[in-house]
Amino acid sequence: MDKAASTLYVARQPIFDRTRQVAGFELLFRDSTENRARVGDPDLATKKTVDTAVLLGLDVLSAGQKLFLNCSEQFLVEGFCTLFPPHLTVVEVLETVSATAEVVAACRELKRLGYSIALDDFVPQSGYEALTELADLIKVDLRITSLAACVDLAQQYLPAGRQLLAEKVETQEEFQRTAVLGFTLFQGNFLSEPCVLSAAGADGLEVNRYRILRLLAQPDLDLVEAENVIKSDPALCYRLLRFLRSPAFYLQSEIHSMLDALMLLGAEEVRKWLLLVCAAVADAKPGQKPLLNAALVRAKFVELIAAEAHLPESDLFLLGLLSSFESILGMPVTTIAGQVAVPDDIRAALFGAANPLRTYLDMALAYEHAEWGKCERMRKQCQVPAQDLSRAYAEATRWAKQISEE
Repeated sequence: MDKAASTLYVARQPIFDRTRQVAGFELLFRDSTENRARVGDPDLATKKTVDTAVLLGLDVLSAGQKLFLNCSEQFLVEGFCTLFPPHLTVVEVLETVSATAEVVAACRELKRLGYSIALDDFVPQSGYEALTELADLIKVDLRITSLAACVDLAQQYLPAGRQLLAEKVETQEEFQRTAVLGFTLFQGNFLSEPCVLSAAGADGLEVNRYRILRLLAQPDLDLVEAENVIKSDPALCYRLLRFLRSPAFYLQSEIHSMLDALMLLGAEEVRKWLLLVCAAVADAKPGQKPLLNAALVRAKFVELIAAEAHLPESDLFLLGLLSSFESILGMPVTTIAGQVAVPDDIRAALFGAANPLRTYLDMALAYEHAEWGKCERMRKQCQVPAQDLSRAYAEATRWAKQISEE
């Protein structure tokens, strides 16, 4: 059976201090298990790297250290960096980025927000002074920079308070020489090669890419309309809940609906997140859509059969949706439950704990699997009329079909 999960990749290479203790990790674009980058569009590569990193979990990737994020000019200017938390992020300005007024302004704002700025593959050049003044760290590629040039860089930038990072360190001698010059951070295959990591990512329904673009075309983003778009797409729901589980958000209140999540982010960050996901996620393949559609049917079905139970409809919808992701992502539902930002009672129900939410999920599952004896017992226990079950399932099926074809 075709699954709705596509495998996403990202590489992580450690950055070490002088004592060879890990001081951070650079995130690198990958599109397969092959440990090399094939980057055609730097901006798209950055967006795909961010999307995959969120699905893997920023806390998992960082292991308590800073993450170095390669940033294209467009990524910087459009403000996507703020989707990562400042205390965890070093914004690495790629060597292909020009020091335009827009780039300098973007970096200045990032500094104000608490982000660290690094200049990648740095070579001194006229017109780059504004960025070097903002930089906290300068990365020097030892494959294109002579020892004499390293000496000059150390003499010029260390007194100005810049940290120097030697990258593409390939020998013990290079490590020692640059350390003597005053370099404090080191990266290269001599110390550790990049490690390719993978994440399961649910592709979105094809129609939703165009809905998102129409939504983003509005001058003022309507969060209620955004909720309707996201709620109709299991892939978007999962990505949003996974995103909010990151260290960027120390949630003080529970998230019971997509609207709760969007209001927590705020319209501007929602706009950035939707743009990023829209660019990074490919349309669903035809063979993948049945699983996504089935997830929508189950979510709506659970919500409808509990209509008289005085339970939060949005909680029931989220529970039904997330319970479907075991087949979509190819991972245990208990793993999924620990990765997303949902209330404790939803998480407990996903783990199988007996609570009112779980009762209605189990009834829906019994109906789906044609376990009529079990379904009948649960229906009577919850006092749900028999005709309401069949009516709710038919309505859920019509709803899922309608939104996937609009």
